[in-house]
Amino acid sequence: MSFELVNNLSDLKGVVLLKNKTLFTITKSSVTPSEIDSLITLITDSPDSDIIEKTVSSIKYNKKISKDNATTDYEVNVMTIHTPQELNKYKAQTYHMFTETREMYEQIMLPQIKKIPSSVTQWIDNYGSLKSTPLYTQDDFFLVPDVKWNMKDLTQFYAICFSRDSSILSIRSLRQQHVPFLKKLKTEVLEFIHNTYGLEKDEIVVYCHYHPSFWHFHVHFTNIAFPSLTRNNVIGKAVLLDTIIQNLQICDSYYQNADLQITLGTSSHLYELYSNYVPQTKH
Repeated sequence: MSFELVNNLSDLKGVVLLKNKTLFTITKSSVTPSEIDSLITLITDSPDSDIIEKTVSSIKYNKKISKDNATTDYEVNVMTIHTPQELNKYKAQTYHMFTETREMYEQIMLPQIKKIPSSVTQWIDNYGSLKSTPLYTQDDFFLVPDVKWNMKDLTQFYAICFSRDSSILSIRSLRQQHVPFLKKLKTEVLEFIHNTYGLEKDEIVVYCHYHPSFWHFHVHFTNIAFPSLTRNNVIGKAVLLDTIIQNLQICDSYYQNADLQITLGTSSHLYELYSNYVPQTKH
């Protein structure tokens, strides 16, 4: 079988491989081509067996290969990749901090947002129109499970609340007029989580990402015990919702005009655009 090596996970003792828009993460050091072929064949022939965890977008298997009277366990995570940008997150890369000014946002990011095909956010629209079933819905927002939550382990609880107003792209779009909406969203979703899953309000971290993965405003609700919370929500990415509300109460155009710190990986299509940015002279 022919695979593209996406990343050699030396720290996790494994590899990330791509074949026909399907990403395979195999956890074991020094995986040979024959082992890879055997594992993918096992998964292809028996896709419903040996599953140890299943989320909205991925399936994790525990597969065994016997050779020379010895049996080896392999953990294989399988997910479908929809866009090049989604694949870039799994490539080996270094990360850099940028200060995004209002002008950089308007001259670099907004044109990129306008190029994003509607198909990228079709799954969000499906939840909004109830073609898919959200966890919780109101007139102005709806809550959906994040792809990283298996819907069982509450220590890994992770849900995302989307605004029904698609004109709100990110925190850059927020104004003082949105403060009542943000407060309502936070209060009602935390109450729903407590009543439905028994998690206390002080067990849930409520925040937004900037840059977000999807340019349709949403808020993350994550169990504070979530394993990768500290790694994936570093400075230059996560902004607490309470901080957003306070800043908007102080200044209506805070996020329209603020210089915001962002983190970009070298595999991102935005990296070169931000690295080579030259401010345009206004006449």
